[in-house]
Amino acid sequence: MACHGDALQGQENWRDLAAKGEKAAPALDATGHSWHHSDIALGETLRNGAAPMPAFGDVLTDQEIQAVLAYVKSSWPAATLAQQPQVRAAANVQPASTGSHGNY
Repeated sequence: MACHGDALQGQENWRDLAAKGEKAAPALDATGHSWHHSDIALGETLRNGAAPMPAFGDVLTDQEIQAVLAYVKSSWPAATLAQQPQVRAAANVQPASTGSHGNY
């Protein structure tokens, strides 16, 4: 998670950069916006990329993508998890299980 920070906090000044219309690596913890997207959408972003983020579909297996999602979601409080959209449409990425790994 080098681009998104060692504690999922996002690139330095990511909010300011985004406000200026620049692409930046946002926080993946609960302070960012990743929880506004379903696991399916997040998995597709990992698989296919989203400029400037590269695609990881040729590097990570579906199981590894699920593990990345589980890691990210493990930093979200229960209230944030409860707000995440849960689209259960057919897709290659199943919803990631979550667990507590402390503060990142």
